[in-house]
Amino acid sequence: ALLCVPALFGAEYHVFANKPDAPFRTIGQAVSRLQPGDVCVIHAGVYRETVALPRSGEPKRPIRLVAAGDGPVVVSGLEPLALDWDVQGGSWTAPMTKPPAQLFFGDQMAREAHTPNGAHGGVMDRPCFHAEKGTGYEGITCTTLPDGDYAGGYVLIWRGGAWTNATVKIKDYTPGQSLTFETPFTSHSDKYHRGDAFKPKPGNRFLLLGSRAALDAPGEWLAAPAGGRILFVPPAGKEPGDLTFEAKARDYTLVLKGRSHIEIKGIHFHGGAMDLTMASNCVLENCESTYSSHFTRTARKVPAHPVNTVSGDRNIFRRCRIAYSAGAGLILLGEGNQILNCVFHDLGYMGTYEAALQINRSKGTVVDHCSIYRAGRGLIQHHGAQRMKITYCDLHHANMLSNDVGATYAWGTDGEGSVIAYNWVHHNLGTNTAGIYLDNFCKNFQVHHNVVWQTQSTAIRLNSDALNHLVANNTVAQSPTAFSTFAYHAYTLTQKDTRLINNLTLCAFDPTSPRHVAQGETAPILKANLAGAIGETGMPTVDSQAVDAGVEIPGITDGFVGKAPDVGAYERGAPYWRPGADWDPNPTTPNLAFIPQAPITETTMPREGLLLWLDGKASKTVETEDGEARRWHHRLDPQTAATAGAGCTLLPMGGVRSAGKSGLKVGTLRRKAGAATVFVVARSESAGSPPWQRLFVSWSGKGNDW
Repeated sequence: ALLCVPALFGAEYHVFANKPDAPFRTIGQAVSRLQPGDVCVIHAGVYRETVALPRSGEPKRPIRLVAAGDGPVVVSGLEPLALDWDVQGGSWTAPMTKPPAQLFFGDQMAREAHTPNGAHGGVMDRPCFHAEKGTGYEGITCTTLPDGDYAGGYVLIWRGGAWTNATVKIKDYTPGQSLTFETPFTSHSDKYHRGDAFKPKPGNRFLLLGSRAALDAPGEWLAAPAGGRILFVPPAGKEPGDLTFEAKARDYTLVLKGRSHIEIKGIHFHGGAMDLTMASNCVLENCESTYSSHFTRTARKVPAHPVNTVSGDRNIFRRCRIAYSAGAGLILLGEGNQILNCVFHDLGYMGTYEAALQINRSKGTVVDHCSIYRAGRGLIQHHGAQRMKITYCDLHHANMLSNDVGATYAWGTDGEGSVIAYNWVHHNLGTNTAGIYLDNFCKNFQVHHNVVWQTQSTAIRLNSDALNHLVANNTVAQSPTAFSTFAYHAYTLTQKDTRLINNLTLCAFDPTSPRHVAQGETAPILKANLAGAIGETGMPTVDSQAVDAGVEIPGITDGFVGKAPDVGAYERGAPYWRPGADWDPNPTTPNLAFIPQAPITETTMPREGLLLWLDGKASKTVETEDGEARRWHHRLDPQTAATAGAGCTLLPMGGVRSAGKSGLKVGTLRRKAGAATVFVVARSESAGSPPWQRLFVSWSGKGNDW
């Protein structure tokens, strides 16, 4: 092996982990020699060290660390463990003076003992119990608490509004009844919420961890409460000699703190974080970061922990993969940093407030052509970020463990012209979630040419105050509502100077509803928001009402095809754009096909799966006796009818009114067990009620009939 090879701009040093006679067997030995313009070529192997650069490169003379290309180069924060396992039934136990912060067997992370159990190896799979009436600051009431002694262990609870979680030690535990906290939670108040938004309450999700009783599933481990030993439940059929074990030994695998003009290519950093605080003009390309941070105890404000961090300026991550961390995958501050063609996934497996990618308080950040998916909470959090751009990204499966967040999310932020555009945003899970979420007191954002679908609550949420946003040419589908808004109780709902234009709304949108948009003098400007047919890819069909139905917006609809811009994210006749990293191993295949339905008639009424159509305007389908309805016949089949109970009367205008004493029994129509659907034309007599509504009513076939 050569110590140094002259290069065009500097020296070239080679590092070999697996050659006993190599001059450099650690990266640290080589980088101590590197000067501006030098390159360190790292050959295949596992390097168990923290790579810390002692000096910076210079403009046009960077210091470079590159993989040789002869096999994987892994810089690991882990160290092997030689454990003397004692097999005791379904678990193993071994002496260990100090339990590890994180344990691995093979290439898989061992999970701290917990219950309920998720899928083996699934870090984002966290089934939970649910708190019941009687839950509060001092403990949890739950009739499904399992048998066993969980006292001395911990509860991980998503309390109150469930935006984040906290761990608290269990003092007393009674199976099937309740548990008490060793340290009760204290009350919290602020000027925005009525009452305590973090008070534990019925419905809150929680799990039990860190106790011997919870050690019951393959891949789980526990530090023995008495100390001096660890316990492990092996995968089925495994013997101690079948598995290798490693433990976290270093917090960081890469340190470029305060450095500049460093380039790193093709290196996998595993089991430790990357520290680029106050680094500038550095490039990471074709690199990986896995299991960068790990913690198991948390609070409303997440305790400080090592995490991939960039806080300097003009740094670039290109074609990198970041996966598997308890909190954020990357925290990026500073100015002019770029995340390009990267894949982020399975991040935030502790379900805290941290997003997969956090660019809070940064300036001019660019996140472009990235695929970011499977996160405990949000995918991109941008509180306080200014002039940032999130473009051509595939963002999906956010909020797997949390509540009330968007795939992209900010609160109280002046975007100063920030752009969220040309993205796919879809499958945001959990409760009360949105695709693109500009929470209260955000202003000056441009949100255009996004396709948003399959969100739990709403596609795009613009909470009040929502000022001077431009929300244009988005396609929103397969969600309960297209747009939503909300104001804190002490504030007036306003979306002044916000414009909603050219949006293809393929889900519910009522411009007269204050739940969808502000009303009156503080309402947004609404133009050309409508429904139209699209194909599976999201492109308008040839006869779609979306084609040429939009209005021109300088800088947004430039280059449109036809007489006028199309409504929605795609312009028929223009090139089809696809977001995400071009090397994403799990690319999205959208299925967005939508054809608006004409008013339903006897001819166009869907028949498949339909048992009964009760039409309120077809008075001849209702049999009456002594002024009360007795039987209501199927609109399409007079031989089929539902029996009406007492208190149902036929209205002169058509339809049946129920006094609330009883309902219509339709279960007798069911030929066999299973789900069923009823099509109902109905309205309420309450003030301000909408006109007659056609509703599909369905049930699963379990429990009482409707």
